[in-house]
Amino acid sequence: MTDRHQLPNRRSHDGFEFEHGGIRYSAGIGIFPDGRPAELFLNAAKSGTAMETYARDAAILVSLALQHGCTVDTLRHAITRNQDGSPSGPIGALLDHLTAPTNAFQRPTNGPDDLPTPLPTPIPSPLPTGTNALPTA
Repeated sequence: MTDRHQLPNRRSHDGFEFEHGGIRYSAGIGIFPDGRPAELFLNAAKSGTAMETYARDAAILVSLALQHGCTVDTLRHAITRNQDGSPSGPIGALLDHLTAPTNAFQRPTNGPDDLPTPLPTPIPSPLPTGTNALPTA
């Protein structure tokens, strides 16, 4: 197993909201100094629900995978997808959002102590809403 990449105490963090499967989510992305995503935070609009617990726990697991060297693309290809290729769950939608052409997480810095300039909030999601419904026969 690869050693865990420790995050600096000060790091860039981008936040935004999106909808998946009719549920609103608040997402946050902590970024390594070199611009790679390092940690994800995901909360459902309804606090205390099972869906929020699943979303938060899944984000923790993805964060640990990223900190151990797993790439976003590897994680994107491992998640469950619908027949049309869209992500079945909110973590997949969030991972897809990270690789959307309109997002620039590989931002240059001026030095090792410089944090990248945050992206404007909220980031418009390129993901259509309600794409995780199973097709009817």
